[in-house]
Amino acid sequence: MLFAASGSKGFGSYSLVAAAVFGYLLSVSILGVVLGPTLAEQPILKTALQAACGAWVIWLAVKIWRVATQDNDVSVNGSTDMFATTMLNPKGIIIAVGLLPNTELTASLVTHLGTVLALAGLAGVLWVVLGKMAVKVGHRHHIERVFSLILGSFGAAMMASASS
Repeated sequence: MLFAASGSKGFGSYSLVAAAVFGYLLSVSILGVVLGPTLAEQPILKTALQAACGAWVIWLAVKIWRVATQDNDVSVNGSTDMFATTMLNPKGIIIAVGLLPNTELTASLVTHLGTVLALAGLAGVLWVVLGKMAVKVGHRHHIERVFSLILGSFGAAMMASASS
């Protein structure tokens, strides 16, 4: 979304990065508190959820691959839209379930969450920069296809991790 919005938002697209990071912070925190205890007691449920999230990421990669050649203009009206979209994004589940070590409020969890948020912010800035460059160069669909391959690989790794 940041990649697609960067072509039309100018420097305002950087405020969207902050909205996305804050959305992830809230989403992951809530999901960790709500899902954490249940998943700790039901490891099979955690495995199933990881596999489902991996499948969703692969489906998203295929969808991005298919629309990469289309002239897709993503409309983002502002930081509120980005925040709401991030809060409702299933990637919050992936982060809460697959990337964070546990749900107890420990120094380890805070460190991991801080690292995830810092990486999300960095990734967001990179997507904005790539989106702006792609608009200038005119090869946006090539970057979207590469992103699709990376995303698909990540989804496959999640599914493999869930099955092991």
